[in-house]
Amino acid sequence: MLHVDKVDSLMAEKVKISASRLTPFLNYKFELRLYSANGILRSYCILKSDERGKIELSTAKPIRGTYLDPDPMGLFMTVERTDDVSYGDMIKNYEAEPFYYSLRLFSESGELLDEVNLKKRRHHPLVTEIEVKQDGIWGVIYKPPGPGPFPCIIDTPVVDGRLCKSHAPLFASEGFLSFCFPMFDEPGLPKTLEDVDIEYLSKHIKYVQSLPYCSDRIGLYGISFAGLIAHHLATKHPELKAVATTNGPGAFYTLFSDLMRRLRPETSIKWDHISKNITFRVLSSIDDWLVDGVTNGAYRDNLLKTGHRVEIDFVNSGHVTVIPYNPHHSFGFNKFLNVNLGFGGETSAHGKVQETAWEKHINFFKKHLGTPKSLPNYERDTMISIPRRTGSKL
Repeated sequence: MLHVDKVDSLMAEKVKISASRLTPFLNYKFELRLYSANGILRSYCILKSDERGKIELSTAKPIRGTYLDPDPMGLFMTVERTDDVSYGDMIKNYEAEPFYYSLRLFSESGELLDEVNLKKRRHHPLVTEIEVKQDGIWGVIYKPPGPGPFPCIIDTPVVDGRLCKSHAPLFASEGFLSFCFPMFDEPGLPKTLEDVDIEYLSKHIKYVQSLPYCSDRIGLYGISFAGLIAHHLATKHPELKAVATTNGPGAFYTLFSDLMRRLRPETSIKWDHISKNITFRVLSSIDDWLVDGVTNGAYRDNLLKTGHRVEIDFVNSGHVTVIPYNPHHSFGFNKFLNVNLGFGGETSAHGKVQETAWEKHINFFKKHLGTPKSLPNYERDTMISIPRRTGSKL
């Protein structure tokens, strides 16, 4: 009954879902469950079969569900936390583990008719993950196959300081060399942000530049506070070619001022020190509850005033706008402030933005760093087993 063209796919890849051999003109429920380390998330839609007893998710409009317009990836975009996930938990997946799903088909009476397991990988199997710990450098390289040199994207550290592999593997799956690194709150590093030596950040750029398979075309990517880090590094490294940021950084001076004594306004970004050879892409969410995407525009204005080339994208999503099909977080617990922070965003609209915004990020880097060679297809699994996870209540 259920058919999925790729039960094994890369994170940003779209899949085609359909059902056949159904009773014509009856309603059926499609349910998608994501089995994360934090617990189970779920989305669903109610669709009517056509005169042939078929349903194509790419064209069928839901009668009701977690999304309301025809979309082949609507279920993936709108998985929401269930009671199985602790209040305030965020599905961060810093280790870039695959996402495992079960797709279920139910009759009008609630009978389970069919079930298919799915997997979404964070990086292409031909991408090599190389851990680096030497001479004060700690990070992870994601290297595409071949000798290179490759254009490179460096994923700057997130606000909690830890090693976050969430984005870099996806860049490598597009053919870019990529690198991510922690800043604090990891073994051997400072415990808090205020104790970080700002020069520590530049050491990692210099290290990446020394790699024999890295070209001279290097860009930075940063979301939220990591966008502030990316802009700071742009003032120090005129050799960079492109910087893309999402929802950062202006209001953080106030919100996290007690954590950022080294980044007060008097020591903030010197926009006129940034090379005119660096092109910027700035994404701001108009439904961001943490940082007002409209009024948090001072740094965009500064870049324009200083004569930089800036691609500006206002989108209808919340603060945590990241990779395609990552679960939406309207709020999440922050251990530094010991509160749940509101991030905003409506799940369906937010999920669609993550899909389209990521594609624009990739196109931006291809335009300004060069288009890398596409990776070949890989031998995909045809049967997926979901790893056992303890503690689930569903």
